[in-house]
Amino acid sequence: MNLSVTTKDTAAATDDEMAAITAAVQAYLIDEQEQAASDLSASQALSPWAVASRHQAIGSGDSHDASDNQRWSKGKLWGRAFALAISLAVASLLPGGLSAQAADKQIRVCLSSSLQKVDLDFPDGGSVYTVADGTLVGKIAPQSAWNLSLARSATKGNSAIVFNGKSSRDKIAPASTIAKVAFIPSTGSFFGTTSDSNQLVLPLLAPAKKGGVTASSSSVIDASQGYIAVPDQVTDPADGREPSSAPLIGVNGKLYRGAVVLRPTTKTDSSGISDTTGINLINVLDLEDYLLSVVPSEVPSLWPKEVLKAQAIAARSYAVANFGKHKSEGYDVKATVDDQVYRGVVAESAETNAAVAATSGLVLKNGNKVISAFFHSTSGGSTEVSENVWGKPLPYLKSVVDYDDAAPQFTWRKTITSQALAKALLGSAPESPLLGVLVIGRHPGDSQRVRDILVVGQNSARIIAGTELRRLFNLPSTQFSLFQSDSSYIFSGRGYGHGLGLSQWGAKALADNGYNAEQILSYYYKDVTIEPLAQEGAI
Repeated sequence: MNLSVTTKDTAAATDDEMAAITAAVQAYLIDEQEQAASDLSASQALSPWAVASRHQAIGSGDSHDASDNQRWSKGKLWGRAFALAISLAVASLLPGGLSAQAADKQIRVCLSSSLQKVDLDFPDGGSVYTVADGTLVGKIAPQSAWNLSLARSATKGNSAIVFNGKSSRDKIAPASTIAKVAFIPSTGSFFGTTSDSNQLVLPLLAPAKKGGVTASSSSVIDASQGYIAVPDQVTDPADGREPSSAPLIGVNGKLYRGAVVLRPTTKTDSSGISDTTGINLINVLDLEDYLLSVVPSEVPSLWPKEVLKAQAIAARSYAVANFGKHKSEGYDVKATVDDQVYRGVVAESAETNAAVAATSGLVLKNGNKVISAFFHSTSGGSTEVSENVWGKPLPYLKSVVDYDDAAPQFTWRKTITSQALAKALLGSAPESPLLGVLVIGRHPGDSQRVRDILVVGQNSARIIAGTELRRLFNLPSTQFSLFQSDSSYIFSGRGYGHGLGLSQWGAKALADNGYNAEQILSYYYKDVTIEPLAQEGAI
């Protein structure tokens, strides 16, 4: 779940390389505070991977002179062994680490898109780095809260994110010098101060060149890919704070595990000049930690444990199969029903956490490939085949009889006025009436989902897909009949969702009748096996 980044002197960085630079900075700074460099290998405070990453960054010898830095900074900045060691080190810094079967699997979840304002909270403090090159730009105090806003300049290319503390106690220490880790960044004061402040201004676009020469390297950072906010984890309560079981960060009033990327969205005009239009919020976290929120966000935590386990395996499979789905936007999946509902720490429960742990690393595979295990709330009596929804047949998605009649939306009705239909479908003014809305095509199969609808107005007509009509009017499903009543149309339907794969209410009925998670999954997905993700050929 691939940010495309470019450093000043190197080729585009990969996901592992981006994870590497952030972890290298953090591992180095943590270690530097606890012991001298010469005693590194004996440290018990860091994981073996963090120790290995430090050795890879500075060399296994005691010396670390300028020539060593220059050698690392050119061409071979990201050695393969270094990238692997650091990617595992960053996993060890995240809450709970990684399971042995899903090692180094992280997912990027888009929480919100193109925002102008964001609230960030740091219960235990944190750090802010550039995504492109890992430069530390600010150290944030514990128990601080921040309003972030997009400052859009009248001059294109000069937009910035402004951190403003919500109270006088909210402090941030801008970076004035940069520790030498595995690269040689620009040095000097980026923001002209080293004292604590409750405001920090972070540029978003690379500074424009003047006369072909970029401004002084002592004040320029590459912020074209945005910033990553990494929360601290309290392990030593000596400063009066309680130890934290997991580093958390607050985003717009909700707490999340992992880190948050503030990625600018840009628009390029006809002259080739780019301008920032908003900020995407992307939560980067361990796959298993992501599932701790997804499972209870999708099904009630008090449902039978076999349903929870089946949902965990299906959700993990969907996530893995959709790594890179939104690669061009810098994330894998959305936090909504467009992919999987993800509500952060507030959704977690003991029951669903146990289900995720019990199924750790297990995925559904067809033909030795992890499947995109679609699921939905209620099928309305029978599940659907993928060609009737997405237009593409998938061998593991077949129509089966469902047992979901206890679902709240097994049947439903919705009334929409003729005027609302006309305005949305034809753009008609009230004086130009809608003459008729007719179902003219249904998909084959037991569900008989609506494929096409003919909309006829006084001066125009159009054919609209059933899926588009469902989206426009938030209909529970496309499995409906339609009839007119006075100046309104009544939609009478069955089911909630697209009808593909696992039916959550149907799975509950099967579990209530003694089915276990494997049997439930085998009923809704055909020709699949349940196997560890880490097995050869899983991805």
